[in-house]
Amino acid sequence: MSRIYLFDQLPFDQLTQAELFDQVLAWMEKKKNKRHFLLNMNAFGVVTYFNNQSYRELMNQADLVISDGWGPVFASRLNAKNGQHLKNRLNVGDFLLDLLTVLAKNKKTVFLIGAREKNLQAAKKKIEEVSGIRVVGQFNGYFSPAAEKDILKQIELTQPDLVLLGLGVPKQEEFLWCQRANLPASVYMVGGGVFNYLAGDKKRAPVWMRNSGLEWLFRLIQEPFRLFWRYTAINLFFLYYTLSFYLKSKLKLGSR
Repeated sequence: MSRIYLFDQLPFDQLTQAELFDQVLAWMEKKKNKRHFLLNMNAFGVVTYFNNQSYRELMNQADLVISDGWGPVFASRLNAKNGQHLKNRLNVGDFLLDLLTVLAKNKKTVFLIGAREKNLQAAKKKIEEVSGIRVVGQFNGYFSPAAEKDILKQIELTQPDLVLLGLGVPKQEEFLWCQRANLPASVYMVGGGVFNYLAGDKKRAPVWMRNSGLEWLFRLIQEPFRLFWRYTAINLFFLYYTLSFYLKSKLKLGSR
């Protein structure tokens, strides 16, 4: 496992799925009074990093940051230094049920936060049926700031090994950052809209589109009005960051 800094700033950890699972289990075995953050970024996250201070601070202090999309992988390949770049993405939607299955075999538990109540309950049922893990608590994602104390109390009472947040970017990261001093010991992992996919409310792209970096197009076709800004302007910002850093690096090398 190695850490790579995209554009000399954004932290990403290069590891395999098996290494990720082993690390999560290791944290849980030694979790006495400790909090661990397992976060991820895609192209949208990279742009958010440059424009949202609490999101950026949390990423900089995270225990692990994985690339949830192909954007950071392609950008790191273009801007590789000494041959060091991200070799693959680790998408939460691809590995979540496998991770929960491994945790269930090791007698671990999970607490769910996110989505609308209907989707959250459907996702919980799917998680329990497929992985066999015990869900010790859940809280839908449409809560007021005043309800955050109730969420923390429930986590404290149930003592889950994993807290999975599916609040979307950057709400889930802002929640963790604002409550970082109050969070009970556990592994905190973000999953974006994963509960909606588990509930069947939204469809994942075909595997070939996921593997070729076209999942964003599939999602845009599904929700053109909601995602138009994210997958047009935001992607252009990401492309700007990638190319500008590449050109600046080349200019520096050329001036030596």
